[in-house]
Amino acid sequence: MLGRLLAFEQAIWIVAAGLYLFDVLRAIGPDQILLEERSGLKLRAVLARRPFEWGRRHLYLVGLLAPHRGVLTASQSGPTAAAEVEAQLQALDQVRASMGPFRLLAVSMFALLFVAGPVATQHIGAAASILWLALPVYGLGLASALLLALRRPRLALSAGQAATLALECVLCPPYAADLPKKICALQQLHCSGIAAAKARMDAQDCALLDETLRFRAEEEHG
Repeated sequence: MLGRLLAFEQAIWIVAAGLYLFDVLRAIGPDQILLEERSGLKLRAVLARRPFEWGRRHLYLVGLLAPHRGVLTASQSGPTAAAEVEAQLQALDQVRASMGPFRLLAVSMFALLFVAGPVATQHIGAAASILWLALPVYGLGLASALLLALRRPRLALSAGQAATLALECVLCPPYAADLPKKICALQQLHCSGIAAAKARMDAQDCALLDETLRFRAEEEHG
């Protein structure tokens, strides 16, 4: 089976897709919530009624086809005072406002690996496509690493966190396609994720979130 996969011309892009998929996968605790970025500094609460469980963790694939969008992990509980929540969100907004170049790089890497790569392989073969795409792919990985070093203070990352992300982008370019999510995953929200979500959601989404929370509470308590 492994031999057949290695002989398959599209194998390298399948492996890249697998790495990207694994990187996008989020495993969170039952008391946590995911917040997906939306346009206009809005957020979308991601909370399934019946989540897929692995052990004591809930598994989610959020923004798989949207590499430019970050996903934050927050506790469902925590301070809910409007002033404190808004202060936390304003600090987060400053980070999000600095992520424009990373979003562009992520989308470009995604297009190279999962659109241009397979299409080129189909027409000119695996060897030629890899030869042509190696330079832009690794170039984008290197550009992402350099940009991380330059923008680290704006992204509220420690030197160690920025160095780890930069090394991943250089050594494993598919991870650069997930960079906005990886940056957001390192941000800390010290307030209620539910309250933060509601502060940046419209009324319809808030009502849906409340309905999901009620359903899960009823399921938990029988």
